[in-house]
Amino acid sequence: MDSDDIGGDGGGAGRRSGALGRRILRPRRRAAIVVVAVGAPSAAAVLGSRLLTDFWWFAQAGHAGVFWRILVLKTEILAVVGTSATLWFAATLLAALRRAAMPRFAGSGAGACVALGCLVAVHVMPQ
Repeated sequence: MDSDDIGGDGGGAGRRSGALGRRILRPRRRAAIVVVAVGAPSAAAVLGSRLLTDFWWFAQAGHAGVFWRILVLKTEILAVVGTSATLWFAATLLAALRRAAMPRFAGSGAGACVALGCLVAVHVMPQ
């Protein structure tokens, strides 16, 4: 039985089409694609609806300028804290990788540092 054979009959009826099929159809990659394809638009819709509702409320009260100042302040806090946390996590990761001599995890570790930095910044952001 060939390693590309999905159906198990050996006849090729369930075979994937070349290297592209093998790369894309791995379960972890499929799950990541689904999470990004569903999660990103959902998160954008939720964030957009919250911002629009707040803007309408401030505009109705005649204080649209206050809304924009608050939005800029929250964005600055997110950027400063997120960048600081990301740099801190990256420095810690670099020190750990140097001691452990495992360079193959550098890419995924850098992604994890960025994700953790963003999570810390969102957690610290005022409501």
